[in-house]
Amino acid sequence: MANPVQSNAEPLNPDGKSLYNPPTNVKSSAYLHERIRREFPELRIYKFWEKPIGPHPSAMFEVNTFTPHQTGAFFSWLTVHRGPCSYVISIPSHTRVTTRIYAWIS
Repeated sequence: MANPVQSNAEPLNPDGKSLYNPPTNVKSSAYLHERIRREFPELRIYKFWEKPIGPHPSAMFEVNTFTPHQTGAFFSWLTVHRGPCSYVISIPSHTRVTTRIYAWIS
């Protein structure tokens, strides 16, 4: 029987998971960004943008995970520690059916 903790899951393409911040909670989002940076030093955490930038429709920051285990741990942690903010997380998809997958943590 396979050990679910020691799965042979393929590594993920380290494209960023974009966390879009509600404009009413910039201070809380900035605090969460810093906390993620400290709690998950193995992940790549990008700059916190207080205003929309490039193709992104609102304030945001990106987090790269590199394995399914990191993604699961990060999403679980974010669900518990997100504070007063709701987040829409945009995840690149590498299938032909969709270009992006979205998760809403509220």
